[in-house]
Amino acid sequence: EINVNVYPVDSTFLMKMDTMRNFCFSNTLISNRMGQADHFRRVSSELYDVLIRPCGVRKGERLIIIPDAGMNYLPFDALLSDTTIGSIYYRDYPFLIKSNPVIYSYSATLLMNTRPGRNPGRGELLAMAPAYDASPEVSASITRELDINREALLPLQGTVEEIAGIQKITG
Repeated sequence: EINVNVYPVDSTFLMKMDTMRNFCFSNTLISNRMGQADHFRRVSSELYDVLIRPCGVRKGERLIIIPDAGMNYLPFDALLSDTTIGSIYYRDYPFLIKSNPVIYSYSATLLMNTRPGRNPGRGELLAMAPAYDASPEVSASITRELDINREALLPLQGTVEEIAGIQKITG
């Protein structure tokens, strides 16, 4: 099913897109500056209300997004379906990616030409799993410091095991 909705692109809409991009591609949210999380929630959910909600997307439904112009830089995955969030932790936010798989394409023609069965490929896969050698003491120290220094990120757990599992499936 394909939904087409028309929405006027005005300066307010463009400003919200720029704000959303700036939030996601800077350390503004990581540093948890006063009021920034509230502003992010508002802008993100307003964009969701304009771009996603009118389509009547159901939970679990796959979304194929073919953005144009400046929307190519909009992280649709990070749009919020709701602003009433009872948590201060970003992991608890209702991001679009949590409820719906999101696929991006550059054009409808390219999407149709690369569908499964049309382009079988060579059966090769490149998977990357950044792994960090952080001792339990270092991880615990980073965890304690997160509230003070939000720029420190913990190693992503399970990446090596995930790639090993993918390798078993794909050979």
